[in-house]
Amino acid sequence: MESSIKHHLKGYSVQLPGLHFRLVGLSVTLKELTVSQQAHPEPPVAEFPYLTASIHWRQGLSGKIVAEFELNRPKIHINLQQLRSETDSKIPVKERAWQGYTHNL
Repeated sequence: MESSIKHHLKGYSVQLPGLHFRLVGLSVTLKELTVSQQAHPEPPVAEFPYLTASIHWRQGLSGKIVAEFELNRPKIHINLQQLRSETDSKIPVKERAWQGYTHNL
């Protein structure tokens, strides 16, 4: 999953040391997910010590997809140097992965 996320992010890198998928309950837990700007990697832009995504399968039977996300102690860091790098980027905003990145589980 880490490789897939890295492939879709432009200008960012990702570290995902732990992942746990539960077939019962259709959930995935990402452990210690870190997102860093490549131009200025310190501090990381986002840190998610524990992120769980689960599908409510009963709604799926009626053709609706309902998901629940649980974030435990997320940290977001944006400093002036990183912000300037974003504004100077030659990649159009609509093409930046953080503007709506989705991943098929």
